[in-house]
Amino acid sequence: MKWEMNLINFLKRAVIFIGLILFIFAVQIPVQLIGIKNYHGIKAFLWGAFYLALFLVIIGLAFWAYRSVYRQHSHKITFHDLKIILMAILSFFIIEIVLQFFNKLIFNQVGTKNNNAILSLFQSNTTVLVLMSISAVFLSPVLEELVFRGFFINAFFNQNAFWLPIVFSGLLFSCGHMSSNVISFMIYAILGMILAYVYKKTGKIEVSIGVHFLNNLIATGFMLLAVL
Repeated sequence: MKWEMNLINFLKRAVIFIGLILFIFAVQIPVQLIGIKNYHGIKAFLWGAFYLALFLVIIGLAFWAYRSVYRQHSHKITFHDLKIILMAILSFFIIEIVLQFFNKLIFNQVGTKNNNAILSLFQSNTTVLVLMSISAVFLSPVLEELVFRGFFINAFFNQNAFWLPIVFSGLLFSCGHMSSNVISFMIYAILGMILAYVYKKTGKIEVSIGVHFLNNLIATGFMLLAVL
């Protein structure tokens, strides 16, 4: 029966998606262990190498999952794509400034719980600082875009669907980040929706990765200024 095949296919994709989400959380365990145990020297180096290698393996799995549901026709970044990247990052930062203002006004909270947790890890250990700076800027954007945009949108939505996958992708993306109140949840949800919009608009995972990269680069830069 066709509906049975569709159901089986849906369940397979759901299992893959849940597995990828679990991998996103699990990949952070080695670097958290370095911070908790306060490892230094050869121990910190070995755990750090394992962390980066594990991250690359999981990115490989996420790329395989993405390719299993969608064959991207073009990987070339055009001048138009670059304009979209800049407009997207500018739009998000304007929205974030407004939401952070209300976050402070209503909840008396500076920054999000997720960023504060990362900042705390930065301060725990020099090795953690280096590793998380590398992963936050160069690795996390690739992994998270492959999972939340590349795989999720193509696995569960029709190619012609536009706003529905954008909204759901943003909400799920926010669920993957620690939020202490509705405004901090909105910050990550809107970022996720902007990234999904960019992906749907261009059809290129590299473009949403570019936006995510710039966002994390700027955020990590401010965190490093606060720590160093």
